[in-house]
Amino acid sequence: MTDLCWVLTESVYPYNITAASDVWYTTWQLKPEDTIGKTPKVLDGPGADLAAGRMLMEQFEARGAASQRCTNVRSDGTLIKHTVSLVRAQGGLLAISTDMDSTEWEAERQSDGHPSLLDVSVNLTASMNAQRERRGAPAVTAADVAAAALDGASLSSSPPCLALFCAPCLAW
Repeated sequence: MTDLCWVLTESVYPYNITAASDVWYTTWQLKPEDTIGKTPKVLDGPGADLAAGRMLMEQFEARGAASQRCTNVRSDGTLIKHTVSLVRAQGGLLAISTDMDSTEWEAERQSDGHPSLLDVSVNLTASMNAQRERRGAPAVTAADVAAAALDGASLSSSPPCLALFCAPCLAW
């Protein structure tokens, strides 16, 4: 199983980032001190697909859950395409990204990027527990994971990898 790339934001606009997985920070080459309290627009840059972000948020507002293929920009300028699934969780909005790819990663991909729901749930729980433990907060419960899974049950496409909001996905 692989670790998950996720980001959690506040539940209301401008959706300031409150937490993220280590994989999210590594993927986007960012640091917590540079992102906590900022908006997901930290992933905007030249080449970001702002229209995809608007569509993601429109779907989310209409259905309470959404999934959209997005392109965001890593801090070094590398464009990364990923599927973002957005649900309410942990008192905020949780973005889970799957099918992540960039030109430099194509040769390294060892799977099709579609983890099973069980893999996502197990990895999400472990990842969020580790992040919460560092803050001295209580662990994620099975109810938390179930709520997130149920929130995402209406999604029709790929299972999620956690990257709450690709920045363009929030720039509507």
